[in-house]
Amino acid sequence: MDTSVLLTVIVAGLTTGGLTCFAVQGGLLTSLLSQMQKAQSEIDPNKKIGQKPVVFFLLAKLVVYTILGAILGAFGSLFEISSTTESIIQLIGGIYMIGVACQLLNLHPVFRYFIFQPPFFIQRYVRKVTKGNDQLASPILLGAMTVFIPCGVTLAMEALAISSGSALTGALIMFLFTLSTSWVFFGVSFATQLLNRQGQQIANKITSALLIVLGLYTVNSSLYLLGIPFAQDIFAKQQPVLSVTTDRKIPADFDTLQRVYVKVEPNGYQPDTLKLKKNVPTEITLETNNVYTCALAFTIPSMNIKKVLEPNGIQKITFTPTKSGKLPYSCTMGMYRGEFIVE
Repeated sequence: MDTSVLLTVIVAGLTTGGLTCFAVQGGLLTSLLSQMQKAQSEIDPNKKIGQKPVVFFLLAKLVVYTILGAILGAFGSLFEISSTTESIIQLIGGIYMIGVACQLLNLHPVFRYFIFQPPFFIQRYVRKVTKGNDQLASPILLGAMTVFIPCGVTLAMEALAISSGSALTGALIMFLFTLSTSWVFFGVSFATQLLNRQGQQIANKITSALLIVLGLYTVNSSLYLLGIPFAQDIFAKQQPVLSVTTDRKIPADFDTLQRVYVKVEPNGYQPDTLKLKKNVPTEITLETNNVYTCALAFTIPSMNIKKVLEPNGIQKITFTPTKSGKLPYSCTMGMYRGEFIVE
């Protein structure tokens, strides 16, 4: 695989990937660290649990995701996740973020169910041991279980691992991505432990506010991908609707071929609104130039079309629109959007 693709993976992990992964999974780690610190305080109120649990949480996460990448790369399309499934998982992730935020704010007892709790025997074990390596069983277990609650960017990386068709490359993709996201988990947990009780309460409120904003955005994006958005983008750019070009120099088995050109930019697609003709074969030309964001994970959800683009180059997708109306396309997170108007 091109080294530029691996660079894309690293950049995604250091930026949006790290933030969205923490938004989805950070509440789990924060909750566990709080329980462990409480258990430690019962023996020595002046002693902090330190960063060892965080390190082992991240190591377990790194190992499990690397193994997953190898499996996805080895079996390729057999494990391919449909666009609808990705959107549903993303919707659940958005609801989960909002629930975690409500729990942090103590809005209602029902939200306690949004905080992951290790099995009872693990909780009992953690309460019994308060020092040494015995205290690491729960962080390791929790880190491994994060594989079941991926964020949208993680799903895009998993799709990239699948498309690689190689166990080694798939493992490398998920290893680099997971490693790149670790700085957020480590940094936030380290900063939290330095704060006093009042500072932690303020940090919880700030974190809760961010989680609610991210959660609502994620829910809206997933509903958009499922074709049922409940809100319009406040900052959406209004662009003129452009018609496609028609090329009649094509094989005889087609009546015509409509061609569209979309430039993939770091912050979206240009133009983001195009007209298409119904029941006419369509060829989309996607051009990228130094793009290292989620915009590379291009999808037309209702057609179950997904393609992870190279950061530089020209790639094409062909399909035939069969229904009139709006045909949305976006990145797999629903962050960067556009639509075809089929007539």
